[in-house]
Amino acid sequence: MAKPKLTTKQAKFVRGIAEGKQPSPHDKYIYLAYSNGYYKIGVSQRPKSRIESMKSGNPFGITLVHARQVRQAEYLE
Repeated sequence: MAKPKLTTKQAKFVRGIAEGKQPSPHDKYIYLAYSNGYYKIGVSQRPKSRIESMKSGNPFGITLVHARQVRQAEYLE
């Protein structure tokens, strides 16, 4: 079976992942959220959805301060 032909952009992206220059689409995000004087650091594949799900049980509201896609997010948390 022949390998699929990649576009130049796709090949550059794959090389970047292999060389560690950019996160893989399978990597997760580390996020920083703020609510009522407290901060939360967490890991999620979809930080905006995670914040929305946390808002349902929080009377003060939660703000997503920052999120960054990284490799091995669980180790950095």
